[in-house]
Amino acid sequence: MSQKEHGEVRSTSGTLKGIYHYLDSPSPHLFPFVFISNVTNSLQMFRVCKNGKPIAFPLLLPNQYKIVYIKDFQNVSSCDDITVTEHLEEYIYDESDLD
Repeated sequence: MSQKEHGEVRSTSGTLKGIYHYLDSPSPHLFPFVFISNVTNSLQMFRVCKNGKPIAFPLLLPNQYKIVYIKDFQNVSSCDDITVTEHLEEYIYDESDLD
C-alpha cells in the first residue's frame, strides 16, 4: 500500500485529538482505508471527508484506533483529497456533491 495522505486532527484551540493515515489499496479488488487514532482520554467523533465533504463519521473510544474502509459507492479516486477533522457540530447534507 502506498501512503497518500496523513495528518493530525486538532481542536479549534490547537489540542491534538487524533492522528490519521489514508492508505490506498494495492489491488482494485481491495478497498482503500483511513486509519484513525484517538489520542485523547475521552470519546471522540471524527469526520472523514472527500474533497471537504463528509463521507463517514467514526466514533472512537479513548486511546483507541479504527480503520474506516472507503467503499466503492463513495467514488474515491486518486485525485481526491481525503482528510479527517474533529466532528464538532451537526452536519447538514446539501446534496451538492452527488457522485
